Amino acid sequence: MHAGDDADSLDRATRDFVAARPQLFGIAYRVLGSAVEAEDIVQE
Repeated sequence: MHAGDDADSLDRATRDFVAARPQLFGIAYRVLGSAVEAEDIVQE
């Protein structure tokens, strides 16, 4: 495995997370009922 492979994998994971973040926040908000707590959970 090359260092570039690790960077590409991390970039891909970051893009995937950023794309899914609004949906993850929405789920967390519906479960927790608090925007602040939902934001904390998604950030973790």
